[in-house]
Amino acid sequence: MPRVLNRPILHPDQIVGPTLSVSYARLPDSTCEAVFRALRAGAITQLALDRVVLGDNPRPSWDPAWIPMMEAIGDSPSLRCLKVSRNPIGSDMRTIISLVERNFHFLSLDLSDTGLTSGSMKSLGEALKENRTLQFLSLSSNLIYAKGAENLVEGLQHNTALRVLNLRDCQLKDQGAVAVAKLLRVNRGLRKIDLHHNCIGDGGVTQIGEAAQTNPVIRAINLSQSMSKIGGARALAGALVASDSLERLTLTSTGGRVIGTEGVVAFAQALFSNRALKSLSLSGQKAGPNGAKSLGMALRVNETLRALDLSSCLLGNEEAKALAEALKFNRTVRALSLQNNGIGVKGMKAILEAVLHGRSIQTLDLSGNPFTKQSLEALARCIRESLSLRVLFATRLRMPAEEVRPVLMRAARQSPSLYQYDF
Repeated sequence: MPRVLNRPILHPDQIVGPTLSVSYARLPDSTCEAVFRALRAGAITQLALDRVVLGDNPRPSWDPAWIPMMEAIGDSPSLRCLKVSRNPIGSDMRTIISLVERNFHFLSLDLSDTGLTSGSMKSLGEALKENRTLQFLSLSSNLIYAKGAENLVEGLQHNTALRVLNLRDCQLKDQGAVAVAKLLRVNRGLRKIDLHHNCIGDGGVTQIGEAAQTNPVIRAINLSQSMSKIGGARALAGALVASDSLERLTLTSTGGRVIGTEGVVAFAQALFSNRALKSLSLSGQKAGPNGAKSLGMALRVNETLRALDLSSCLLGNEEAKALAEALKFNRTVRALSLQNNGIGVKGMKAILEAVLHGRSIQTLDLSGNPFTKQSLEALARCIRESLSLRVLFATRLRMPAEEVRPVLMRAARQSPSLYQYDF
């Protein structure tokens, strides 16, 4: 309780303007009353209450003080965006359902980490069936599990308003991924879906990839920290071949389950014909020499990809040189991340030479690579002479900071284009 009472206090006179954003603070009774009045008067259009406590005598767990707050939110005639993340409101699901049912002017609703469960998803799904305005919904960090995903999907199948669905860290696993795949097969409103850190295996990723192949409107899929292998990679690569809408795909790995060289080659082959993808993240996947070579060949002809993340892909000199050769021909990739690889002097020189003369790379991340005095001087030259490089990250270069910073800072002062950097 002392930690709760020691939080900064929001006073009634601080409630001004149409946007109220409060994080990690305490709202005493007088402030809550002022918020209630402002909401019901239509004076607030955007409300964010992130990890706050309510009332003069707040409780550490679920607090009934949230009931009048949610009622006031429901009575608001003008509220468009609501964020109540990291607050214990999930125990009283009735107020949330009433909120969705009564407020047909809502555009954005963030219920991240609010104690929602799989059972509450059925009621929420039912409420969303009739909703025609909500465009953004975040349910991240709630333990809704696969059953909750199934219940939610039942309500969202024919919803045409929702554009963004955030289900990060919801413990969906493969069975939950099957439910999401079902949604992608029938829903024609959803544009972005975030499934980060849901323990989804190769079977679940395969289901989502196959569903994306027939979805003509999905633009972004985040499957970071999934446990996909070659099957899932091939299904997602198939989506890149079939889709004219998918612009952003994230398939990163932080564990031992990776798509391997075969999976990277499958994505490279898809890039030969794909004309929609703008961002591809394969961080943590083991590309290998053949994977890097295949990506290089694809980059020579692909004209749509803008951002490529190959961090922590065990790239060495040969892989870096294959990518560098491609970058000499490519004119569309603007952001390249190669952090946390094992690129030595020869590979790093090749990359920097390609950045210098290719004139397309604007953002470059080389952090965590084993630099030497030779590669450091090559980087300094690239900074001084590049006309395109605007953002550079070069930390943890496995050299003493007192050797790195003076050289790069001096080069940065002479750069004609660099304006943001971290050395």
